[in-house]
Amino acid sequence: MPGPSHAGDTVDALPEQAGLLHRRTEPGSGAAPRQTLELTAQGQAELLRRLTDPEQAEITDQIRFFTLTAFLHHLADPTRQAAVLRRRLAFLDAPSSFFYDGAGQPVTAEREPNPFRRGMLLVARASTAAERAWLTATIADLERPGRARSSETPVTPADSQASEHYGPSNK
Repeated sequence: MPGPSHAGDTVDALPEQAGLLHRRTEPGSGAAPRQTLELTAQGQAELLRRLTDPEQAEITDQIRFFTLTAFLHHLADPTRQAAVLRRRLAFLDAPSSFFYDGAGQPVTAEREPNPFRRGMLLVARASTAAERAWLTATIADLERPGRARSSETPVTPADSQASEHYGPSNK
């Protein structure tokens, strides 16, 4: 992938032991060596397969969805990109909550007496509203009439590199 990436993003998505990644160690800044990961041809094919048809957990789990989204631009067909985003939007549109009442109904922030749980619900509601707005606008842009449709382009070796940095962060 272009530019540095967090280790977990690529390593968790495409395991080295499956022959999907090639790892090499390079000198790093300071004492920590730099781990460079590169997708193999098999890894490139697997990435495109996962982008085209992500598992349900990659749609419903926010962190896994964000990881998927970070690489979605490698799926060059806007119709397929929009299909992935539509699945996430459908998931967000289904009723859900962190908490349920005795009848199995989702508890809303307005019905939650615990201020800490109410805070969780309010923050989740705001985050979900922002994500829905982004998804809706992005899907509309991807499906805009006259938008150029392109076929999938393979991920090149230059695009398929990511770096891991083990050691103290400079943040």
